[in-house]
Amino acid sequence: MNNFFTYITLSILFCSCMGKHGSNAQKVKITDAERQTVNQLGDTVQIDLEKSKVHWKGTKMRGATKHEGEVELKSGYFISNRGELMGGSFIVDMLTIGVTDIPKSDSIPIRNINEHLKSADFFEVEKFPVSEFHITRVRPVAGDSLAISGNLVIKNSTKHIVFGARYSDHLFSSTFTIDRFNWNIGDYGSWVEKKF
Repeated sequence: MNNFFTYITLSILFCSCMGKHGSNAQKVKITDAERQTVNQLGDTVQIDLEKSKVHWKGTKMRGATKHEGEVELKSGYFISNRGELMGGSFIVDMLTIGVTDIPKSDSIPIRNINEHLKSADFFEVEKFPVSEFHITRVRPVAGDSLAISGNLVIKNSTKHIVFGARYSDHLFSSTFTIDRFNWNIGDYGSWVEKKF
């Protein structure tokens, strides 16, 4: 195992209606779950969980109100071969999701929002305590740019997504938008943005 540590910053915008939320983030291609398509033999590069922050931001569909917060990575690793990213897997601890943009003195609104995020309306964390992303293919594009393919598991749904990313100086980063209805996340007029 390689002792070289790296970290991740991944932003995912969970939208209830594409084009209504005002984000210019890339929209991913979403298809049914796919098998791993590349050889992922190489060094295992553990994610530095202290540096790998997971952030989320949410708003109602018409943007009337917004909130943001954090959720923790439970584990994660990349697979590298001769300095090239080949694959990886990341587990998000959905039990830790919480709002951070409300003053700590307002404990009741914080509790209400946190409970709502953890409820069946959104992530149903008692039944589905983790979300997962498993890289199935990495294609170099130009410089430090990559096209990443992988299976995103949220609640009881697994979908294959393709998005652009950067991998440079031990940092993996990307921002993209998906339709949350594909993962059975709430259907009553709000969207959630998560930053990994």
